[in-house]
Amino acid sequence: MAKWFRTEAAGELTHMGLFVDYLNDRDCQAKFATIEAPSCEWDNPVVAFDQVRTQEHKLMQRMNDLIDLADKHNDHLTHSFITQFVPQQIADTAEADDVHDRLSLVG
Repeated sequence: MAKWFRTEAAGELTHMGLFVDYLNDRDCQAKFATIEAPSCEWDNPVVAFDQVRTQEHKLMQRMNDLIDLADKHNDHLTHSFITQFVPQQIADTAEADDVHDRLSLVG
Protein backbone atom coordinates (compact mmCIF):
# COMPACT_ATOMS: atom_id res chain seq x y z
CA MET A 1 0.00 0.00 0.00
CA ALA A 2 2.88 2.38 0.79
CA LYS A 3 4.30 1.87 -2.71
CA TRP A 4 0.92 2.78 -4.24
CA PHE A 5 0.78 6.00 -2.18
CA ARG A 6 4.37 6.93 -3.16
CA THR A 7 3.61 6.36 -6.84
CA GLU A 8 0.45 8.47 -6.64
CA ALA A 9 2.29 11.25 -4.78
CA ALA A 10 4.98 11.37 -7.48
CA GLY A 11 2.30 11.72 -10.14
CA GLU A 12 0.64 14.55 -8.24
CA LEU A 13 3.97 16.39 -7.97
CA THR A 14 4.37 16.07 -11.73
CA HIS A 15 0.90 17.55 -12.23
CA MET A 16 1.72 20.40 -9.86
CA GLY A 17 4.80 21.18 -11.92
CA LEU A 18 2.68 21.32 -15.07
CA PHE A 19 0.32 23.79 -13.40
CA VAL A 20 3.23 25.98 -12.29
CA ASP A 21 4.73 25.88 -15.79
CA TYR A 22 1.36 26.79 -17.31
CA LEU A 23 0.99 29.78 -15.01
CA ASN A 24 4.57 30.90 -15.64
CA ASP A 25 4.08 30.58 -19.40
CA ARG A 26 1.10 32.92 -19.09
CA ASP A 27 3.10 35.47 -17.07
CA CYS A 28 1.29 34.58 -13.86
CA GLN A 29 2.84 33.69 -10.56
CA ALA A 30 1.93 30.49 -8.76
CA LYS A 31 1.09 31.17 -5.13
CA PHE A 32 0.99 28.40 -2.59
CA ALA A 33 -1.14 28.57 0.52
CA THR A 34 -0.71 26.41 3.56
CA ILE A 35 -2.95 23.38 3.44
CA GLU A 36 -3.80 20.98 6.19
CA ALA A 37 -1.82 17.77 5.95
CA PRO A 38 -3.92 14.70 5.33
CA SER A 39 -4.08 12.00 7.93
CA CYS A 40 -1.22 9.54 7.71
CA GLU A 41 -2.42 7.04 10.29
CA TRP A 42 -5.51 4.92 9.78
CA ASP A 43 -7.18 2.11 11.66
CA ASN A 44 -7.23 -0.08 8.57
CA PRO A 45 -6.79 0.08 4.77
CA VAL A 46 -10.52 0.66 4.20
CA VAL A 47 -10.35 3.89 6.20
CA ALA A 48 -7.25 4.97 4.26
CA PHE A 49 -8.92 4.41 0.92
CA ASP A 50 -12.10 6.08 2.11
CA GLN A 51 -9.97 9.21 2.52
CA VAL A 52 -8.35 8.64 -0.89
CA ARG A 53 -11.74 8.21 -2.52
CA THR A 54 -13.10 11.36 -0.89
CA GLN A 55 -10.08 13.37 -2.06
CA GLU A 56 -10.34 12.07 -5.63
CA HIS A 57 -14.01 13.02 -5.82
CA LYS A 58 -13.26 16.49 -4.38
CA LEU A 59 -10.49 16.96 -6.93
CA MET A 60 -12.82 16.02 -9.79
CA GLN A 61 -15.32 18.61 -8.56
CA ARG A 62 -12.61 21.26 -8.29
CA MET A 63 -11.50 20.50 -11.84
CA ASN A 64 -15.10 20.88 -13.02
CA ASP A 65 -15.33 24.19 -11.16
CA LEU A 66 -12.12 25.44 -12.81
CA ILE A 67 -13.40 24.47 -16.25
CA ASP A 68 -16.70 26.27 -15.54
CA LEU A 69 -14.79 29.36 -14.39
CA ALA A 70 -12.58 29.31 -17.48
CA ASP A 71 -15.68 29.03 -19.67
CA LYS A 72 -17.36 31.89 -17.82
CA HIS A 73 -14.37 34.10 -18.66
CA ASN A 74 -13.97 32.75 -22.20
CA ASP A 75 -10.51 31.51 -21.22
CA HIS A 76 -10.11 28.81 -23.84
CA LEU A 77 -6.44 28.23 -23.03
CA THR A 78 -7.16 27.38 -19.41
CA HIS A 79 -10.15 25.26 -20.41
CA SER A 80 -7.90 23.28 -22.74
CA PHE A 81 -5.15 23.00 -20.15
CA ILE A 82 -7.45 21.69 -17.42
CA THR A 83 -9.34 19.27 -19.66
CA GLN A 84 -6.13 17.40 -20.48
CA PHE A 85 -6.19 16.13 -16.89
CA VAL A 86 -9.82 14.97 -16.93
CA PRO A 87 -9.31 11.45 -18.37
CA GLN A 88 -6.59 10.72 -15.80
CA GLN A 89 -8.75 12.10 -13.00
CA ILE A 90 -11.67 9.93 -14.09
CA ALA A 91 -9.36 6.89 -14.04
CA ASP A 92 -7.89 7.83 -10.64
CA THR A 93 -11.35 8.33 -9.15
CA ALA A 94 -12.55 5.00 -10.52
CA GLU A 95 -9.43 3.26 -9.20
CA ALA A 96 -9.91 4.76 -5.73
CA ASP A 97 -13.55 3.64 -5.73
CA ASP A 98 -12.57 0.16 -6.92
CA VAL A 99 -9.78 -0.34 -4.37
CA HIS A 100 -12.01 0.96 -1.58
CA ASP A 101 -14.84 -1.36 -2.58
CA ARG A 102 -12.54 -4.39 -2.82
CA LEU A 103 -10.98 -3.66 0.55
CA SER A 104 -14.45 -3.25 2.05
CA LEU A 105 -15.36 -6.75 0.87
CA VAL A 106 -12.30 -8.20 2.58
CA GLY A 107 -12.95 -6.22 5.73
